[in-house]
Amino acid sequence: MPDRPLSDLESVILGCVAVSGPATAYAVRRMFLDSPSARFSGSAGAIYPALRRLEQRRLVRSAATPTGARPARAYSITPAGRRELRAWLQTPLTPEAGFADDPLRTRMLFLSALSPAARRTWLDEAEACIRAQTGLVDDHDAAHSDDPWMTLAHDNTRRLNRARLRWIAEARKLISGS
Repeated sequence: MPDRPLSDLESVILGCVAVSGPATAYAVRRMFLDSPSARFSGSAGAIYPALRRLEQRRLVRSAATPTGARPARAYSITPAGRRELRAWLQTPLTPEAGFADDPLRTRMLFLSALSPAARRTWLDEAEACIRAQTGLVDDHDAAHSDDPWMTLAHDNTRRLNRARLRWIAEARKLISGS
């Protein structure tokens, strides 16, 4: 297999396997599906091929595991996989990382194309979405309160969402002219 850098999805899967211990592909998939983040697809068409690529590169290994009627394989991280994960974690972020895909920010750029009433409606819906996302993060945190790093990551989401709500309040002032 070519010596190319891992994709972000592959790196995140490697991290999931490292943190969870031996995990079936289905268990890794559940981690994505249960996450409040929609950044990565939890589809079988994304997770299973990525795990195969990681195994081909000897970053994870699998072993048959009894799981019931269907045969399954449990994946665990290899020493090479741990080195790769550490290298990914220690790679400095670029300034572009702060401009991750943000549909809220992108759409805000073009709100002038809407009437003031439509802008208010859009802001109401954006606020409701942010509050719902915060609720999902709180629920996920409650179910995983034993993981301080996940709690810290979720705290970042809550803080960003509070800043977004203040930002939406500023946009409302702009619409009302005050």
